[in-house]
Amino acid sequence: MGMVRPMAFPFDFLVVDERLEPLLAVEADAIRGTDAAWAMELRRTIVARTSNLRCGLLLATPNRFYLWSGSSPLDAPPRTIDARPVFAPYFQRAGIGQVGRVDPEVFADVVHWWLQDVASGVDRGATGPEMQSILEVVKGRQIVTETAA
Repeated sequence: MGMVRPMAFPFDFLVVDERLEPLLAVEADAIRGTDAAWAMELRRTIVARTSNLRCGLLLATPNRFYLWSGSSPLDAPPRTIDARPVFAPYFQRAGIGQVGRVDPEVFADVVHWWLQDVASGVDRGATGPEMQSILEVVKGRQIVTETAA
């Protein structure tokens, strides 16, 4: 996002409960063509700069979600979910095509819109069984952004 992130909040978004306890850290990355190996390397980097990542981690890219629970070992592969049907209505709203380059700040906005919609119970994207664990964690929760931290 262009700014130096404080070590206390090294994520784009954090889903928290009513006591402000972190439930899910969310990192938005506008890179396309990623795979599980790329996601595992990014997770290692995130964990290295975070003293205590005890909550789940969701890496969101335009094409895929990569999800780990808070108890996943560092070398665990992520659960990989197709993000294209989830983000399609948001890309349309932002005037972005499903293919090609996405500005990182615009993609972060797309991820934020989606998280806010899920948190407030609005269902705009795909909600198949593979998305259930994400939806259950986010629905009814507060979304904290790095700029608010």
